Amino acid sequence: MKKKLIVTLIIIAFAIFIISNLFFKSTPDKNIVETVKKVEILDHQFSNYYITYNNYISDLQSCFTSGFDESAHYERKYIPDPINIKSATKEQLASIRKNSGVDNSIIVEISKVYNDSKHDFKYVFTKSNITSTNVRTGTLVDKLCITKRYLFVKENNSWKITSINQSLYSGNYPYESMKNIKYNNQNVQYVTSFNPLEVNRHQ
Repeated sequence: MKKKLIVTLIIIAFAIFIISNLFFKSTPDKNIVETVKKVEILDHQFSNYYITYNNYISDLQSCFTSGFDESAHYERKYIPDPINIKSATKEQLASIRKNSGVDNSIIVEISKVYNDSKHDFKYVFTKSNITSTNVRTGTLVDKLCITKRYLFVKENNSWKITSINQSLYSGNYPYESMKNIKYNNQNVQYVTSFNPLEVNRHQ
């Protein structure tokens, strides 16, 4: 009887181990999506004057391949700079936000991971809808849609971003005419969405 109990406990422990691995094990694709989410958060928070340039660049580095051109990060910024934003302090950024007179509502959507086994690439697509309203009157100022295609390659056994294609559209531009929304001539499938300005940022 005691022997049967021990065998039963071993079987239960093994089953728990298998289930835990199935549900909680971190997969490459899950890590890739989390990397894209991190970059999207940083891009939008930097573009909206919530984080300094130094913090922005420092937090991005682990996501990209070695030798990635730093200037490409700055070029993804989509709001004009009233000052030299690269040297702006936290206090200056807070002042810019306070005096802008505009409130940006942002929803980012991230696609599933698409595999190019022929070239050992992975792709992820994002779509950001940005609605700008006048803080005082609540009236619509502008609507933007930013689409991106992330290309991942393996570097030192880790999947890293090697390029980002970005396109920006203003107003009610037709979705089907946008770039970076298709893979193999099929519309990509977005699987998660969030507001990047509601995520914790550098204080």
